[in-house]
Amino acid sequence: MTDNCESFTSIVADPPANSEVSGDDAAGPRLVARGRSGAVFLDQDPAGTPLARKVFLGEEGLSRLVLYVTTGAANPYGWNRDAVRTAILRRQMLEILVPYWFDGQLRLPRTEGAAWNSHHQAFEIRTEFIQGHHLPLRWSASDGPNNQHRQLTRQIMRPLQSHLMESGFDGMLWQAGLGNPVAGGNFMLEDQGRGRAAWTWVDLESGVPALFPLNPLALFQFYLPRSIRHRCCLFDDVDTSRLREYLEEHFERLAASQGAERATELLELADQLERHQQAWKRLSRTERSIQSYLATGRITDSVASWYRTRPWRWQARLLSTGACRCGMRAMAAAGRLGQWLIGPEPRRIVRQTGRFIVSGRYRQHVARRYGASRVRDWRARRFISSGDARLLKNQLARDQSQLCLIDFGVHMAIKPLMKVLQWWVFPALYLLGAISEPMLALMLVSGGALGRTTYTGLRCVQSGFRGQRQPWAALGVGLLPVVGNVAFPIQAVIWSREQGQRLSQFLLYDACAGIGRRVPIWGGSNSLVEAWANRLPDVILPRCHQQAQENFASEDRRPNQDSDARC
Repeated sequence: MTDNCESFTSIVADPPANSEVSGDDAAGPRLVARGRSGAVFLDQDPAGTPLARKVFLGEEGLSRLVLYVTTGAANPYGWNRDAVRTAILRRQMLEILVPYWFDGQLRLPRTEGAAWNSHHQAFEIRTEFIQGHHLPLRWSASDGPNNQHRQLTRQIMRPLQSHLMESGFDGMLWQAGLGNPVAGGNFMLEDQGRGRAAWTWVDLESGVPALFPLNPLALFQFYLPRSIRHRCCLFDDVDTSRLREYLEEHFERLAASQGAERATELLELADQLERHQQAWKRLSRTERSIQSYLATGRITDSVASWYRTRPWRWQARLLSTGACRCGMRAMAAAGRLGQWLIGPEPRRIVRQTGRFIVSGRYRQHVARRYGASRVRDWRARRFISSGDARLLKNQLARDQSQLCLIDFGVHMAIKPLMKVLQWWVFPALYLLGAISEPMLALMLVSGGALGRTTYTGLRCVQSGFRGQRQPWAALGVGLLPVVGNVAFPIQAVIWSREQGQRLSQFLLYDACAGIGRRVPIWGGSNSLVEAWANRLPDVILPRCHQQAQENFASEDRRPNQDSDARC
């Protein structure tokens, strides 16, 4: 593959000022992941070995704003040589310490080096490419206990946090998951053959300061006190004095476990880490922002020198640039919205929505297409085997339970209409004398239930004519206020208890995981919030789950067609 990065020697090279973006990356490496700190591309070294290139691309939106407010510049790994060198040294040290702490249960990918990426105008780190998958999700009550979730949180992340705290890697606890559920995506399961798998800590660099944990106790008990001790917002900081004391105290045990040469290397790396971390951290806010602009070619050396003697002018430039950029983006967004509104898309959405509400055949088509897309996504994430994917797709062709989620969407779609009828149309009819007071009171109290019952009743009639299962439970639950909104999810729960109805269980577990993926800030794919939400059906279906566990322990399950491990 084409490589547009300058060669990496023993030290990270400075970015060239005003460097031009090279055009030889048109067919560049394949993007495989993206997070707050950067994007990961799959490449290969000259020998053809897979290589991961983590490019520290500029953040957008809220993350960029947080970095500018707290540090004065964009992510330092993208533009500062000492920050990147510090990240390399931390990885090299933890490559030795993590096996010492975990004895094979956890490791780090091999660090190959770093370089300036001229295409993306940012530094990158090159590491061994890990061919594994993230924390698997449950997709059926018969999956058995999710031991991998418990193993990651209790046997990997919690002990790792204790070791990092003891050895002085204070800022690394954010990437290890202390109060940060997004850190679940920093760990991958790597197949070691013979049915064995081990965890790998793949992402060690933060994208935002450690000031926004989900658990407020972590903020007040750890992150704020450590930020005060380090005299800055905690951002992957290492207490080098405590680290050196830890290494000297554990030197003999490290030498016995990892070798005397590696133990001595740790002390040398700690000295280098302290030097480069101080060079990075002692920069002022103004100098950080100037250097970030200079590294990415937005200003010249002469302009940077002029602004260094006029810091207030520089801050005014930053504020005006930010305001202009926000205004231009708002105008561009308004223009795109206007073009969309006058285009054919809104009419197409209205037609499809109406067709979705009135046509059962169209809803069935949408349901099957949606179910197939979810199966493909889980297969791509290696959470189900190809044999299980075929089983679910076969059930898609004949199982009706997947329609429950679509029917739930219809209930949600007609809810705004019923609110308009309840609080505007029927009061207006009452004022005009068209309806009586008892009728108005009845519609105000049961208008939503009436809309749900009307739709569900038509579904029962339609299913009866087609010889399909009829959602009688949804019809009854829909009559209840408030609870009636979840009539069809409850129907899916009831149908999922039937033997062999694994598709409905898959859709239920996937829908709950989707709730976790949509949680702002702390959610997303591969986060612990997604994993926690994915386990909600275990609470909703306790009896079904218990019976499935008994079946799981007693039945001789059909072997899969491939060697993929099923979660």
